[in-house]
Amino acid sequence: MTARLLFFILLELLLLYALFGNWLVRRLAPSRRRLRWLCRDYAKHLARIVRHDRDLLPPDQAKRLREVRDQALALSRDRQLGEADLRLHMQSIEKNGEGLLSYRHTGNAWLRETMEVAVVALALAFGFRALFLQPFKIPTGSMEPTLYGIHFTPVESMEMPSLPRRAFDFLHFSNRYVNQVVQRSGHYEGARPGRGLPGFATTVVRIAGIDYRLPGDLEAVHKQVPAIREFAVNYAGYRGGHLAESPPPPRFQAGDVLARGYLRSGDHVFVNRLRQNFGDLDRGDIVVFLTDNLRDGEGNPLRGRFFIKRLVGLPGDQIMVDHRRRLYVKPPDQEAFALVDGDFAPAFDRIYSGLGGYHGYVPAMPRAKHLLDTPYTVPDDHYFMLGDNSAHSQDSRYWGAVPRANVVGRATIAWWPLSRRWGLIDQAEPEPFPSREKMPTGQVE
Repeated sequence: MTARLLFFILLELLLLYALFGNWLVRRLAPSRRRLRWLCRDYAKHLARIVRHDRDLLPPDQAKRLREVRDQALALSRDRQLGEADLRLHMQSIEKNGEGLLSYRHTGNAWLRETMEVAVVALALAFGFRALFLQPFKIPTGSMEPTLYGIHFTPVESMEMPSLPRRAFDFLHFSNRYVNQVVQRSGHYEGARPGRGLPGFATTVVRIAGIDYRLPGDLEAVHKQVPAIREFAVNYAGYRGGHLAESPPPPRFQAGDVLARGYLRSGDHVFVNRLRQNFGDLDRGDIVVFLTDNLRDGEGNPLRGRFFIKRLVGLPGDQIMVDHRRRLYVKPPDQEAFALVDGDFAPAFDRIYSGLGGYHGYVPAMPRAKHLLDTPYTVPDDHYFMLGDNSAHSQDSRYWGAVPRANVVGRATIAWWPLSRRWGLIDQAEPEPFPSREKMPTGQVE
């Protein structure tokens, strides 16, 4: 067990104790102690009412309420009374208090008080979200390995974990396990959304008349079963007129592993919305922005309203990428191009490292509108954005620079799931293995 996981579990235990510890202690305590605690709670309740309604209560009534409060508090501290005497005195105190507070007892008083608390809590939550930290989920792999979107990890052999283990792994690592083996030989017959709990999407894949339930939506299924993804891509090409004949659906043999492993949700991050209001963004920042008024190289609107990329070009910069996949920049006040490396931001050295999934930047992509093998000038009041997974990223090479008005904020904290990326964003060093070569394709995220 890693130190990070241990810290996270201890934090969860503290949270559970804060939420349910008092209730559990009271359930296990002796009845006489519970009665004394009840007296103390009643004294606090009366004190709260006097404080809250001090401008409405007549002076004599407020004085009597304080006297009843003092009686309840003294009773809670009396350790000599037996349980029967304690209960008798408490009933007398409650009767006196009820008489003084009868004007407050209406049928919907509890509802009004609950609504007041809910309105205040929601106002604070939405205000904090709008002004300071806003949560986002990473859906795609365009920023890998810095941030991960929804991805599938295949496993050669696996037994389905027990229900408590699956619940633990989901809560901490977002793992959703699957182990489906084809039962009858035949062709893929399509997929449809499955029924499940909210937030736990499933997809039913039909092969040779048999249904197989896989976690996630159809795009997640494409990550789990490459043959189905390839068919979907080819079929889209046929529908778009790029292929002359409709591709045949994939065929599976009985005993083939359809999907075995676990599906992980994308990283959940908090975005700092405050920083750009008090200063400029920096080169190397990971930024969330709106896609309003942005179009790809074919003039189509972008998928999704929010994108997350790395800011590499500031207003007025000239930028280009050389044959070694390294980014160069010439700011407006400079006469020569300079390598964008760790002197600008440590992340750029990781991107050029060739380790742990980093590959550098690809200057030209299929159907991209802006090729970076020649200098590109960033317009005023705009930013140029690139994905760290450059060979499979839809970014400013396709749709140009992003207006400053579209910027939502700077991604700051990855708060779930618990992985090596958990904590402050963009701090993890690359894993110590050479990156496999990734060639640019028509598939971008």
